[in-house]
Amino acid sequence: MEDNQSQPPATVDTFGVDDDAAGLDLFDAVVGLWLPGILAMFGVIGNALSLWVLSSDPAATATLASLKALALSDLVLLVGALCQQIVPMLCDFASAGETALCLRRGYLQVYAWPVVCIAQMSSVWFAVLISTELAVHGMTETGLLQISAFQATTGEPHH
Repeated sequence: MEDNQSQPPATVDTFGVDDDAAGLDLFDAVVGLWLPGILAMFGVIGNALSLWVLSSDPAATATLASLKALALSDLVLLVGALCQQIVPMLCDFASAGETALCLRRGYLQVYAWPVVCIAQMSSVWFAVLISTELAVHGMTETGLLQISAFQATTGEPHH
């Protein structure tokens, strides 16, 4: 009997490519670079537009301020994620290792990480704040939540 342990395992070629490395490189490029990069760019543009539109509104409400803070936090998160993940992968795929941005990609990855973490948690808590604020406002408007307010001088209920 022949020893089969010395032979590499046989692979099934479903795409007509004998080398799995080419398929993995394509997968890494699409899933690791292009898809997140495109989504992040849409997010940056959308949050910048939201921040611009919300800042042009003359009303100064707590909800508006919270929405502006959420848009800014998401904008910082997306720019930090671009610097941390997309720029280094773009440098690897484009073989542009000698450009100034690619030479500093280690700094981008290290220093963007805490910014991304802080912005991510800020975005989560701003979303919780806005949801709670809108829920309380909706319950007070519909009468589900009764908040009794007393006037400071007379002690009578405020109507």
